[in-house]
Amino acid sequence: MKLDSSNIEDLSISPNDLKKGQTEFLFKEKTIKDGRTSLDLLFQVMLKLKIELSTKFEIKTIDGCEVFYVKDTFLIACFDEKVTDDTIMQIAKDKPDYFVMCDHILTDSLRDNIDQHFNLYSKNTIIKVL
Repeated sequence: MKLDSSNIEDLSISPNDLKKGQTEFLFKEKTIKDGRTSLDLLFQVMLKLKIELSTKFEIKTIDGCEVFYVKDTFLIACFDEKVTDDTIMQIAKDKPDYFVMCDHILTDSLRDNIDQHFNLYSKNTIIKVL
């Protein structure tokens, strides 16, 4: 392990730059820095949720996607590029306290279905998107 910069691109912009018409930051498709792994993202999320990095976690495969289970189902995270509706439904059925995934992998239909699945199976889950 080593301490590194954030895995998330710096999207901040000064008001002066915004006045000059610099708006490309508003349309970034991917906010995760290149070269970052799923484990990099998982450890950053664990730190933000005040979960010790020595906490055991399990990696499961759901519908062909790599899914991390931390402290049983306290945190479930999936950063896989090929997340499907079935993947999300299976995760919701496990009733995590927190579910985390990347924004850039969400299609419009998947975004709509996430709320439906979690409202049906796990209303108390806190969903976070990187």
